[in-house]
Amino acid sequence: MIRAAVCVAVLAAPATAETLVCRMTPDCDAAAPCAMSPADITFAIDRNQFAPPVDAREPPRVKRTYVDMNGKAFVAEPFLMQGGAVRGFWTTADASGTRMLTTMADGSARYSDSRSGDRMTGRCREVS
Repeated sequence: MIRAAVCVAVLAAPATAETLVCRMTPDCDAAAPCAMSPADITFAIDRNQFAPPVDAREPPRVKRTYVDMNGKAFVAEPFLMQGGAVRGFWTTADASGTRMLTTMADGSARYSDSRSGDRMTGRCREVS
């Protein structure tokens, strides 16, 4: 199933996109039971979306990535920081909170969902 999700995400991504596959583990408090399960997250970042406008009068560009999280898809806005060393996405698509995933240059990653309070850490790797 994970392979199928990766294949779908890779095929849906533009040819210039970087596809990341992340394995996330819940941050659970030892004093309280943890209802969360580990998550597999796949998303792509097309760096062409971050190109500067040709003309200053162009409207702002909408950046999009399609995220697969344990077989459930949603749309998010990708971001790049620190020259592209930090990558990730965020979304408020369900209007009840913000979901965000941030990956560092070393592959470490952090996911948070403000609606549910869920937090996860893990590792991401780029696939071709």
